[in-house]
Amino acid sequence: IPSGSRVLDVGCGIGGSACWIAKNLGASVLGLTISPAQAEFAQIAVFFSGCAAEVHFEVMDADELELRDSRFDVIWVVEASEHFRDKPRFFRRCYDLLNPGGVVALCAWLAGSHLSLPQKNLVEQVCRGMLCPSLGAFDDHIGWLEQAGFFQIEGEDCTRQVERTWDYVVELLQTGPVQALLQTTDDRIRQFVNACAD
Repeated sequence: IPSGSRVLDVGCGIGGSACWIAKNLGASVLGLTISPAQAEFAQIAVFFSGCAAEVHFEVMDADELELRDSRFDVIWVVEASEHFRDKPRFFRRCYDLLNPGGVVALCAWLAGSHLSLPQKNLVEQVCRGMLCPSLGAFDDHIGWLEQAGFFQIEGEDCTRQVERTWDYVVELLQTGPVQALLQTTDDRIRQFVNACAD
């Protein structure tokens, strides 16, 4: 991300990536989240971190991505596309929003191959709990990007770098406060937590 770039952070959450990009790479960032609460928290966070002039947030459903007269040098999508209903349409829209020579930086949960039936069931439970309508495989993502018009597509499997996350999640789920909170939740949440722990 060269200094001076205009970046679209899709699925920005509470603004951590957007603020880091602005402060460390000298870019201006528009963050999109479907959650009004996340957008409000993110705006407060960037104000106190000193990058409010370079970072702004909007509430928008990425499945309905519509930014008239806006163009970006980079579209940043980290662990968000799993939640989109129509991934091919999303990537076509990204292509339309990029300046010539622009880049999509994507990190996504992928559908695994060669899973046993019990493993597939666990993945489906986690996806339901995380509100992920579908996971595409690595080759699916490559195909969607190519169909949208992208070329020079590079990708790698970073499972080994992030798999410790699940160990951390399991440790967190076993703490007293989380266990107490689970007693007040519905069956869907408890099934999701059990699937994560398995």
